[in-house]
Amino acid sequence: MSFYYFLTRKFLNILFRILYGFRVWGSQKKDWAGGLIIASNHQCFLDPILIGTAAPRELYYFAKKEIFSWPVIGFLARKYNAFPVRREAFDLEAIRKAGSVLRDQHSLVVFIEGTRSRTGELLPPKSGVGLLAYQNRADILPTYIHGSFRLRQSLFRYPGIIVAFGERIPIRRYMRLNLPRKKVYQKIADDVMDQIKKLRDEVTHFLQEIEH
Repeated sequence: MSFYYFLTRKFLNILFRILYGFRVWGSQKKDWAGGLIIASNHQCFLDPILIGTAAPRELYYFAKKEIFSWPVIGFLARKYNAFPVRREAFDLEAIRKAGSVLRDQHSLVVFIEGTRSRTGELLPPKSGVGLLAYQNRADILPTYIHGSFRLRQSLFRYPGIIVAFGERIPIRRYMRLNLPRKKVYQKIADDVMDQIKKLRDEVTHFLQEIEH
């Protein structure tokens, strides 16, 4: 982890704890080694920053191509390991870049729903996370973000925002499935989403317990 990234992560951790009662579940108990996909739900523009603050490892990100032309935001995106993706079509160049990141043994954030949820509810998973994991032999870490959908409601709540990391899913369990490749990709995505739903339920139960 670069010193610049380390300092920013520490600062944001303190800031989010003050503003949103920021909590992280499971980060210290996980195996973060090697090429790893951090597969998460997506509710808010702040989600990549929340995951980056929660994870004990430097992360890489997809980001929409347009922001790289913005003077300040574009500079920061590059500084924090984001790379451009065209959302209106299948972007082979971005897929190749993601593969290079994983093969170089880095961690890559992927929002499994393919878009931001407009309701706060989990959306059906896209098969892209399965494709990336399968093609690059990368394990997957299911991740659930609670509280970022309505940031104002999470402000000064303790806890207001929670980032929960689940159990690492080894890609090797899918390598010998006797299914068409596209169905394998979707099965991977569905299994990851099942784990994200379990994390959601655990967070919901925890919040209900502390409210009583």
